[in-house]
Formats: sequence, structure tokens, C-alpha cells
Amino acid sequence: TNQTGNSKASLEKCLSLDNKNIDAMLKLAELYFYVKKHDKCFEYLNMALKIDKYNSKAYYMKGMNYKEMKDTAKAISSMQTAVEQDQTYFNAYVQLGLLNAAQKNPIAINYYKNALKVKPNSPEVWYAVGKFYQDLENWDKAIETYNALLQLDPKNKNANYNLGGIFMVGKKDYKRSLEYFTKALTIDPAYVDGYYGRGVCYKTMGDKKNAVV
Repeated sequence: TNQTGNSKASLEKCLSLDNKNIDAMLKLAELYFYVKKHDKCFEYLNMALKIDKYNSKAYYMKGMNYKEMKDTAKAISSMQTAVEQDQTYFNAYVQLGLLNAAQKNPIAINYYKNALKVKPNSPEVWYAVGKFYQDLENWDKAIETYNALLQLDPKNKNANYNLGGIFMVGKKDYKRSLEYFTKALTIDPAYVDGYYGRGVCYKTMGDKKNAVV
């Protein structure tokens, strides 16, 4: 309910009554994470890990804390430890994929595949895979992945928009590009990026009239 002060007081009271309550420690760490007090977040995470050195959530939260601090190497290391403790930790696999994808490291795909083993129909992961291939300009794999995503989530405007961009920039197939931008706008008529993409496509085709509209 966004009452962080009362939440903090209640959790601290919990720990005063039970100083080995890992759930309370992790909740306090989460609270400090949200208010960007990284040192206090680490303090409670380390307290939890002293009691349970195999606690996957504590390592995951360490990773998120390091990610917020822009320490990618330590974020990846912590997330890897999290999945070593729990090989079904979906969110940790996703974060490992995103962190490695940001560095254009192909190992990102392996982490995304592990995430999909846990949740095969996750639109979030399918989109991330498509975006990774797109960023590498591997147009065919990106198209294949986005189409797989659209089988699961036909109303995914971002996938349609990205396909529009791929067919415009990567394939020079402006007709297909317009089809995908228009699909994105059919899904969300207020989608500003969709109008922009379609306008750029018309401009590239030399159709200034439709580009303006």
C-alpha cells in the first residue's frame, strides 16, 4: 500500500522477535532496494546468506542491486550463483539474458533458452530473443523469433513494430514493413512509434503525401 515507513517498522519488529527470520531480512533488503539504499540492501542480504548460504533469492537480489549500481560483472556473477542454487529461477535467467545481451554476448541466447524451459510461453523472453537477434542484425532469426512470439501473443504491438523496422531497414521490403506498422497501429491506435515508423517507411519509398499523413 506504499506505506514504506510502516512496512520497515513491522519488519524490524519481526526481526527483533525472531532474529533468524530470513523472509523478513529479504523483505527489508527489497525495501531498501526500492529506495536505492544499496548498502543497507546488501547488509540484510548478507545477514540472510549467513543463515542460509544457498538462498537463491538473496543472490538474485544481490544481482539486481549490482545491476542498479551499474556493476554488470558482479550482477552477472550473483545471478549465476542464483541459478546454481535454483535451476528453475526464471527471473534470474531472464536477467542473465538481458545483462549479456546488453554486451552483445551470444551466451545471452543460452540463458533465454533456459528461461523458456521454465516458462515456454513467456512473451517477455520470446521478445527479448527477437530483440537480441535484431540488435545483431541477424534479420532472419529475428523474424523467425518475432513470428513465434506472435503465434503466442498476436496482439503484441512491439513485435509487429520491430518486424516493420526489420523489413524496412534490413530487408528493404517496404510493402511488408507497412503491413507490420499498420498491424501495430490496429492493435494500439495511440501507438506513437507505429505512426513514426510508418511515416519513415513512406518517406523512404518517396511517398511524401502519406508520410505526412
